[in-house]
Amino acid sequence: MTAQAWTSSSYYEIRVAGVLPPEALLDFDRLTASVEPVETVLHGPLRDQAALRGLLARFEAFGIQLQEVRRLFTVEPVEPVEPRGAMRAPRAVMAAARELCEPREP
Repeated sequence: MTAQAWTSSSYYEIRVAGVLPPEALLDFDRLTASVEPVETVLHGPLRDQAALRGLLARFEAFGIQLQEVRRLFTVEPVEPVEPRGAMRAPRAVMAAARELCEPREP
């Protein structure tokens, strides 16, 4: 099992004019959409600013009019659980390894 990088994500509310075409949210399966009388409201987490920019770029490509973007809260990362049987190096070994990897001044 490989270790996954973990980062915090933010939970957003995004309002756009009209009804979104289904393909506008293809890569954003964690977002939920609700259609209100004159707009669509999206709720859900986005991993980082790059994900938000990607979603906004997709809206622009589809000609979707953005009305509002609000970051509601940040979801803090949960520390990954080590698989059973995983071994951790003692702190002294890790400190020595870091020291060996640091560049030395002449």
